[in-house]
Amino acid sequence: MKLVRLIRSNLDAALLQRDLDYLSEWCTDNKLLRNIEKCRILCCTRNPQLLTYDYKINNLVVSSSNSVIDLGINFDTELYFSWHIDAIVSRAYRRLRILKRKTREFSSALALKVLHYTHVRDSLEYCSNIWDLITEIKLKLSSEFKLTSCDIYFIRKMDFTCRIYLLHV
Repeated sequence: MKLVRLIRSNLDAALLQRDLDYLSEWCTDNKLLRNIEKCRILCCTRNPQLLTYDYKINNLVVSSSNSVIDLGINFDTELYFSWHIDAIVSRAYRRLRILKRKTREFSSALALKVLHYTHVRDSLEYCSNIWDLITEIKLKLSSEFKLTSCDIYFIRKMDFTCRIYLLHV
């Protein structure tokens, strides 16, 4: 479960604490167990003056964190996503190297393309609408990555631009 509230003052922080109390009460009424040790507070702001408040669930202070991984996406306090983008590019390179190693003797370019789209491209595009795919990821995925991607296909003797066009990578 996630609670989100814009905090501009101590009153807003108190309202968030009230929401936490209501949620805790609702969970208790509906016999839902909570693991409070796994609960985290993530304050997202670019303001250097952070309003501090000790939020509690069942009289236990909830710890704050600089980043939280939620559904495979790393959210940091400034919502820059640079760590997340580095991680997915690294994961894509690892998957690409595995594909190159395991498919050396494949003869079907279509099968290789499907494997590439399924294992490499899919990991790059997962939740890309949350972080800005157009700017930062394109800088990290230089033509070197595209060239490496195209090398797994049996069209290695073609010109690079022809490979990109043919495979729609």
